[in-house]
Amino acid sequence: QFLEVPYNVYAYDLTVRTSYLDDVHGYITGPSVFLYADGFQQSKHVLKVNPFEEWKMVSTALKTISAQSYEFEAQNYDELVDSPIEIGNHEEFGFTAAGVKHRVAMFGAGNYNISRLKQDMIKIVEAATDVFGQNPNDEYLFIVHNLENSSGGLEHTASTTIQVNRWTYSEEKYSRFLSLVAHEYFHLWLVKRIRPKSLVTYNYDEENYTRLMWLMEGITSYYDELLLQRVGFISAEEYLSQLGNKITQVERQPGGKVQSLGASSFDAWIKAYRPNENSYNSTISYCRKGAVIGALLNARIVAATKGEKNLDHLLRYLYEKHFEKSFTGVSEEDVKRALEDICKESFDAFFDNYINGVETPDYRSIFGKIGIKVSVQEEKRYSLGIRTETKGDNVFIQSVIKGGVAYNGGLYAGDELISLNGFRITNDNLLTLLENHFTKESFEIVVNRDGLMRRIKIDVKPDTEIRYRLERDSNPSVAEEKQLESFLKKG
Repeated sequence: QFLEVPYNVYAYDLTVRTSYLDDVHGYITGPSVFLYADGFQQSKHVLKVNPFEEWKMVSTALKTISAQSYEFEAQNYDELVDSPIEIGNHEEFGFTAAGVKHRVAMFGAGNYNISRLKQDMIKIVEAATDVFGQNPNDEYLFIVHNLENSSGGLEHTASTTIQVNRWTYSEEKYSRFLSLVAHEYFHLWLVKRIRPKSLVTYNYDEENYTRLMWLMEGITSYYDELLLQRVGFISAEEYLSQLGNKITQVERQPGGKVQSLGASSFDAWIKAYRPNENSYNSTISYCRKGAVIGALLNARIVAATKGEKNLDHLLRYLYEKHFEKSFTGVSEEDVKRALEDICKESFDAFFDNYINGVETPDYRSIFGKIGIKVSVQEEKRYSLGIRTETKGDNVFIQSVIKGGVAYNGGLYAGDELISLNGFRITNDNLLTLLENHFTKESFEIVVNRDGLMRRIKIDVKPDTEIRYRLERDSNPSVAEEKQLESFLKKG
């Protein structure tokens, strides 16, 4: 019996998670468009795309039934909605890497060079495949949107959608694009195959919770720059410098002493994508801090095995046991048990303190064992401890950082900054005014709060920011040299 259900979908939101249609191109991400028939989710699905007459390209990872009539097939509903579709007259090119045929659908003008993209993307694909030892796909599709103001990516089982600024291929910005490619491609294994137990079977009717976003997104984020370093896009020194910057960002954020990584993962539905004015003080990014945890785990594994193994071995362990042998998904206990099996030492304290607690890791001790010197510098800063946003020529407080001068002085999110000691505040001169008045014991700020002018006395106190620097030990032992090499290179 045949049942036809006609319906319309409004599609005018061009992000990697939503769908879009105008007179230039169409982009479909399945969950925002396709209904499912209850009880038939595991049945085969056939999709026919009817593009505008002048459009000649339809790019998707779905199996093609008829290229001429744009008909495609999915084995089940999961595959259908996990296969985004780009429609229009975009450019498409291909390459083969790690034994897998890859296609790249490029929408939008940009300063990219196809020959260079092929060469560099091949290196990333092969470096990522080396981590796991094999590539599970026969074909893979990159959909790249070159836009004026956009960034981000979303992974799928046999494809990804990446959105970048159209001029991101210039020399000073290009590594960001390569990092995004590495990140989304790495998800092919970590997220799409190595999954939390709660996500092995998708529930499309309600939220799917997990405390392992730090593993799925954070460890993937750690491999972004690590893979670029392994293939030579950045040097080992640049990589260690970037890792130091990540640690600095994590340790400066007050929210890291409030919310654990496990809680940050679990609360992703309600906090990560719905930040408010106090989020910086009360939450921590499972991506950024998870990447730092990835570096620490890598160092722990290297030190415990005397350089014979590294973080690659943990990921292969999880991939083989919890996907290839039996697609069971992983739990936090599975990850901890795998680490203990590889390292032959307990990780109870590590998980209690750094995953489910908010303790500051002993970076010097952990990295020092593998030939990395960690230094912590204090930098003098002229700052109210606020984040601002501009509306026209006016400057507003977006958030107030806990423990800062503004926090202690009584400034609030939403306040419009009018003047400092009689000088009109603008976005261009705020830092200059602070530099010239932080030498005083106090100064007066006038703010507009709910239409009323408020004069607020700010007591100045010395303020410093910490900065972590990571570099090779200048006089490492032979054992430390071997372990640092293992930390940086493939396992």
